Amino acid sequence: MTKLIDIKDRGKKLANFQVLRTSTMPAVLTECGFIDNAVDTAKIKNKCFYRKLGKKSCER
Repeated sequence: MTKLIDIKDRGKKLANFQVLRTSTMPAVLTECGFIDNAVDTAKIKNKCFYRKLGKKSCER
C-alpha cells in the first residue's frame, strides 16, 4: 500500500485500539497519511489519492 500511494512506511504498531478490540469481524486499521505533515496533507486533499487507495484509475 505504501508503494501504491507513495507515502512513508512508519512500521507496525501494537496498541489496544477500541475500533479493533470491539469489532465483531476481522479488522485492520490503516493510517494513510497525517494532517500534521504538509506532504501528506496535500495528498489527502487530492481525490486521486483516495482512488488509488481503492485501486481505481485516476484517469478519465
